[in-house]
Amino acid sequence: WQENFNTGGRHAAGSAYIIIELRRLKNSEDALVEVNGDGVGLLTGNKGGPDDQWQTQILSFKGSTLKDGNNAIKVTPRVSLEKQCQIRNVICHFHQDT
Repeated sequence: WQENFNTGGRHAAGSAYIIIELRRLKNSEDALVEVNGDGVGLLTGNKGGPDDQWQTQILSFKGSTLKDGNNAIKVTPRVSLEKQCQIRNVICHFHQDT
């Protein structure tokens, strides 16, 4: 899964975080999250919950990882999944220059 997004006016010295909803990532599975090619964290499996249950996870990272303009986020499961991991409602929060 990959999407592009814009962070015009971002404050590089600040921090940022991404909120992601996902499902169908099981207990022992995880997925690497990259922003502009830099790994910013891992999404973890649902710890035994039902496959169809949505869960919200948050990853924080340095604001300098973001470009002042166009960016790309990529989520890659680190194991071969029988059912495809699903992602929705991805939100990036960041400090802006004023």
